[in-house]
Amino acid sequence: MNKGKVINAIEPDVMHYADRETDENGEVVAGTIIWATGVRGSSVMAASGYQAKQNRMSVTPYLQDPADDRIYIVGDVAAVTDSKTGQILLTTAQLALVMGKITGKNVLAAVTGYELTPFTYKSLGTVCSIGNTSVIGGGRR
Repeated sequence: MNKGKVINAIEPDVMHYADRETDENGEVVAGTIIWATGVRGSSVMAASGYQAKQNRMSVTPYLQDPADDRIYIVGDVAAVTDSKTGQILLTTAQLALVMGKITGKNVLAAVTGYELTPFTYKSLGTVCSIGNTSVIGGGRR
């Protein structure tokens, strides 16, 4: 079973920002669930009422819930489609890091009235450990 921690699921988080056009300060209050382990989707998706396939939910090109653009779904619970191949991308830490960066930009863009950035992904390569002292890997050229 996939085990991990749910962090701040009850208490809201607050993100402060300054609007670029009006220079007014504001804040975004959000109840946040962070799934912090694993290499597959989590049953927390189904338990939260999402129609997930294999505990992963399809998202928009902006990593949002198709039914509610205020909700971003990233990491192992997001079924992200590669824009070039149409294939669902495998769950990796590298992918999750890119998703987190794009989501952060998009949350800020959404609250300040800027255009959202669509998710794109270009793999940096793969590394696999063999025992305690050896690795193999492959990257792009």
